[in-house]
Amino acid sequence: MKDRKKRYNYTSEEKVTLLKRHLVDRVPVSDICDQNNLQPTVFYRWQKEFFQNGAAAFQKSNKRKKKQNERRIKALEKKLQTKNEVLSELMEEHIKLKKNLGSECIRPGVLLSLDDARQVVGHSIDYYNNIRLNSAIPHFSRTLY
Repeated sequence: MKDRKKRYNYTSEEKVTLLKRHLVDRVPVSDICDQNNLQPTVFYRWQKEFFQNGAAAFQKSNKRKKKQNERRIKALEKKLQTKNEVLSELMEEHIKLKKNLGSECIRPGVLLSLDDARQVVGHSIDYYNNIRLNSAIPHFSRTLY
């Protein structure tokens, strides 16, 4: 069987270095190909691609615009994440409230403040101290609560 050569994939930097040796240092193509076990047709294909895409190296890049867009995207992603976190907290709080209240809303007669509670307890004390005097409940004074 015939021994096959192992293929070697050159990086773009290596390709440019080999092309530079030929174009700048004036090293013959045959020497470069022999030293690197490379077919001349492959070298000339690289050279053709290099000259076809060479104009891209001199074009103005939109780096500034690209960076602005990247910053804007990051800011929007951060804003969206914050919004999602707030929404999550609100939904969690809403679910807890629904569980605590059950299926009912705030009912009439529910004490909403300390003053309401004091008023209800005061009426009860007056009722049992003045109207239901024979009650089994001992005498209360308003100072206890």
